[in-house]
Order: sequence, then C-alpha cells, then structure tokens
Amino acid sequence: MSPRSLLCSAILVGLGCAGPAATAPGVGTVSVTLLGPGRAPLTELRLQARPGDKSSTLFTFEIETPASSDEATPADSTTHAARIWFDTEVVDVTPGNDIRFESFVRKVSADSEGAQAFLKALEGLGWFVVESHRGVIKEQGIINQESLTPEQQALGGMNQSLVASAWTLPEEPVGIGARWQVEENLVLDGMDVRQRSTCTLTGIEGNMVSVSFAVSLKAPAQVFVPPGTPTERIRLISFENTGSGNLQLALDKVGFVNGSLAVKTSMKAEAADKEDTQPFSMLVSMRLGIESQ
Repeated sequence: MSPRSLLCSAILVGLGCAGPAATAPGVGTVSVTLLGPGRAPLTELRLQARPGDKSSTLFTFEIETPASSDEATPADSTTHAARIWFDTEVVDVTPGNDIRFESFVRKVSADSEGAQAFLKALEGLGWFVVESHRGVIKEQGIINQESLTPEQQALGGMNQSLVASAWTLPEEPVGIGARWQVEENLVLDGMDVRQRSTCTLTGIEGNMVSVSFAVSLKAPAQVFVPPGTPTERIRLISFENTGSGNLQLALDKVGFVNGSLAVKTSMKAEAADKEDTQPFSMLVSMRLGIESQ
C-alpha cells in the first residue's frame, strides 16, 4: 500500500468517524441503547427535511503519518493537510418520514502534488442515502457507478462510511446530559469493522443539537480486497481506530454539521498472495474539522 493510499485510507477512516454513528450498509445492523435520558424537559430528537433542502460542508483534515512504517521510529513523521467540499440536497421525503438525499464532492485541495492528484479523483463523485428520521440508514450507494473512472472505483468504498450527516438518534425522548450507545458493523475500505460510539447530548437550542462523542472501530484478522483493486488481496493483522470530538447538528437541515474531532488509527497488514512479503503499518493521528457553509 503506497503512502498516498495510506493518506486516502486515513481520510476515509476519518469520514467514517465524522458523526456519532457512521452507519453500515444493510438493514438491521445498528443497535442503539439509551444509557440515560438526561434531565427534563425531555424531547424526541427527529430529523426534519423538505425536498429541495440544500447544504454545503467543508471537511478539513490535518493528518500526521510516519515517514517510515517502522513503529520503532515514531518521531519520523510528516503532516499533510487536505480539504474536501461536499454539496448535499434532499431529493425526497416519504410519507413515513424516510429521507433520501444525495451528496457530491464539489472540490478537493491538498498541500502536496501527490495527494492532490490522488484526491482529485473524488471530484464529481456522488452518493445517495436513504435514512429514517432518526438517522438510521436504510439504503445507500454510488450514483452513476457504471460511469466511474478506475480511480473513482478505487475510492468507491467511501460511500460505506461517508454518512457524517446521518446521526443515529435514540428512540426515546431525551434531555441535556442524555447518553446513548450505538453499535454496528460496517465495511470500511473493504474491511469488516465493528464500531461502537457513545454519545452525550450537551445542548439543544431550537433545531440545533450539540453532542460530544467517543468512538472506536476494531477489525478482526481477515483477508479483504480494497475497493477498485480486484487482484490485490490484503491480509489484515490488526486494526484499531479511536476518536472523540464535538458536533452540532441542525435537525431541520440534512447535512448541516459543524464540529471537530481527533482520531488515532493503527493498522498492520501484508499482501495475502505474495511470498516473503513484509508487513506494512499505518500509524495516523488526524484532526478533522467540519464546517457547514
């Protein structure tokens, strides 16, 4: 896996953690447990949307990666910066309050030519998501998948983690101080991953909701095929991702999110079909800012 691929994987991981719950493909994979209702007054948190609603969001990444995959030299590291702009529009709301929206990458920017060229393939890429008014994903996919370039196909796994606007909210009425836990299975860059998020409601002001959260992702040892590389199989030795942050969500505007989080990722793997291969490692610390515009 090249340094540019590691950088992109780090960004995908960050997007997967960009909300208290990044939801996996498939129905029935998400479990939400209320740990405490908080203090009165209590209210049901529900997403509200109207067809035609639009929002634009900027993701800003600062990613620190080691210059070497050798864990013994953590001081040898470099810092990269990247920015990705997304445009989101609600295209339908069903009588049952299911919301269908589409998101497209409008523009990318990176601080190095290599990363810029690699991430440039994201521009124009789009996803659709159908979610309940509690943010539970029911369906999602890539728009116009048959017309994707090979580079976009390699980044196509991103649709499985790019659901920062799709918070999974508790069924029960809650107040300030409420805590809930979300557990789910997801596919991240081809890997089967288990994610657990613990969320705390820190503020409600009109339709604006503030949440602090901690999230962890772990993957068992497995062999997987990264998106867009059908001839490359990777044997995963270990994977762990932890993060925490604060986010603000507009219940009445899908895709409107502001906040920040810090993420640390460690991964060790090797090529599955090559003899005498050496394991490679990804050690990443990332800060992610989210700003709706």
